[in-house]
Amino acid sequence: MLRPAEMTRLTIGVHAAKRDAMVAALHEAGVVELRPIVDEAPLRELVTPPSPPRSPVIPPDIAAARSRIERAVEILATVTPEKNPVVALLSPHQTKK
Repeated sequence: MLRPAEMTRLTIGVHAAKRDAMVAALHEAGVVELRPIVDEAPLRELVTPPSPPRSPVIPPDIAAARSRIERAVEILATVTPEKNPVVALLSPHQTKK
């Protein structure tokens, strides 16, 4: 009669960014049974719940610098650059015949 191998308890902490890849790899290998941490009361104290996403706060000095840069870009965009004199000498303007 065949008996299954004895299971060993294993706790793995995985960052959320790599969680899906890790779960997929372990599932394909079929080596472990995964259970959420909410099922384990002693482990719940070890994990802090994720905080809600914060709205991005831009400090006033960064906002002021960004405003000055945007104005400078607008001013520079209105100026058309002159043709380089060296390039003008090497490739004179061709007239239509």
